Amino acid sequence: IAKVLGADARIVIFDEPTTSLSEENAKHLLQLINRLKKEEGVAVLYVTHRLEEIFEIGDHITVLRDGQFITTAPTAQFTHDTLIRSMVGRQIEALYPQREQKSFGRTVLSVQGLRLQGSPYPINFEVHAGEIVGLGGLVGAGRTETVRAIFGADPMKTGKVLVDGTPLHSGSPAQAVKAGLGLLTEDRKDLGILAELSIRENVTIANLSPVSRLSVISRKQEDSLVNQLVPRLR
Repeated sequence: IAKVLGADARIVIFDEPTTSLSEENAKHLLQLINRLKKEEGVAVLYVTHRLEEIFEIGDHITVLRDGQFITTAPTAQFTHDTLIRSMVGRQIEALYPQREQKSFGRTVLSVQGLRLQGSPYPINFEVHAGEIVGLGGLVGAGRTETVRAIFGADPMKTGKVLVDGTPLHSGSPAQAVKAGLGLLTEDRKDLGILAELSIRENVTIANLSPVSRLSVISRKQEDSLVNQLVPRLR
């Protein structure tokens, strides 16, 4: 920000600036942006998916969906629900439906005594069929490193990972995929896709065995598989 202001910029674009910030630092940044607007007269274009930040500092909101302009209006004309409806294109009946006490299925993932490089404490948890387990922590707490180690993308100092009771070999993403694990990376733009390839190729590249024979990829089988998968994501 100091460099931008040092260049005497009068219009500043913030692209997801709080993604990697702690809650305290994000709050401080929003306060700073408000000061820039009020005291320096700086115009701000603020790109984010965090609605609470837009309502806190935004004067107008413009909504894009699937690369298309949807609407623009003063922030006061939006509620949380109407903004979400504009973003997703449909009414959201319940963002957080009432939680029911229920028994989960079998243990599908078991992490036992996992220690990362430089971490003094072991990590232990289980995930059951039909259960969602969240990993929380501030920037640098080791969340990303933990899931990468589970997937085999990064080494772990000690511990083991079991899928359906079968141990995975540390450092083998291929075995993790074969066992039924999938990893959606934090840095989706640089690590989650191959931008020079098509959607079809990105969908199938993690597991080519269903669409190939004798190391030759069948475009027909690729198309068939992708046509089955894509509608499930809409």
